[in-house]
Amino acid sequence: MHKKLFKNVTQYNLSIFFWGLVFTLTVSANTNGDYPKKVNLITRQEATYQTPENTYTAMLSSLFKRDIDWYYETFTKNAAAHSKQLYLKSGITADQIFNALNREKEFYIIKRIKYKEGFILITRSQEPNGTILQGPSTMIQEDSKWKITGLYSSDDEVHEYMDYFKRAPMENQTSVSYSGVRYDRRTRQFYSDATITNISDKTLEGPVWLKITNLQPGDAKLFNADGMHFNEPYIIMLEEEKKWLPGQALPSKTLYFTNPVRERITFDDIVFAVEPEEGS
Repeated sequence: MHKKLFKNVTQYNLSIFFWGLVFTLTVSANTNGDYPKKVNLITRQEATYQTPENTYTAMLSSLFKRDIDWYYETFTKNAAAHSKQLYLKSGITADQIFNALNREKEFYIIKRIKYKEGFILITRSQEPNGTILQGPSTMIQEDSKWKITGLYSSDDEVHEYMDYFKRAPMENQTSVSYSGVRYDRRTRQFYSDATITNISDKTLEGPVWLKITNLQPGDAKLFNADGMHFNEPYIIMLEEEKKWLPGQALPSKTLYFTNPVRERITFDDIVFAVEPEEGS
């Protein structure tokens, strides 16, 4: 299912913290434009605020360190004051903020978009069951440093980046076939063509992933993976919101593997897709 979230402005303002906490737990501190990218948290000494990515990473790192002063330091003065007031009015304590951290998801920054006087960082989280949550974080410069702001929280353009994809493994609803693993002497890679078919009586939706699991031998890698999901690679077979009709086989995609030890490659797979709710 595909939803738009937090269209109510007041609710969005109250969720400035919780949006970042739930949906973007680790955000890229890199600035080379190589998105999407998952990165690690930083120390307070590494918080330079010279890029929007570094500022957001600092904010999230402050929560892991349970450092409320550092947390408010990552916001503009007005946003920090507003957040304190909202938390006080809502009865939210610092311990509740810290304890709300969800450490069992994977988190990525998807892109950085120029917006008015600042930037929007688009971030996503991934759950083990395939669910994707996406949200924006708005940044402006204050005293030559990038800080988180709620200045644009009522803008419709900002809300358009809030998405929810309730995706799940498609057990007994899809079939996967392979052409067999072959070796290309020119590229020194193994390859196999993968085709997946919707064998259910339901119309499914993208994004559809073919996740490769239990890849052996241990040194083997999926060379052309579109991303990683809990340390295992996946290929995007169908883009977001596109329909996957009953009985339809999606266009085949070639999987390329590197395998330094030249041993036989084996693997399992999981297909993830969005199953719309009835009536949607």
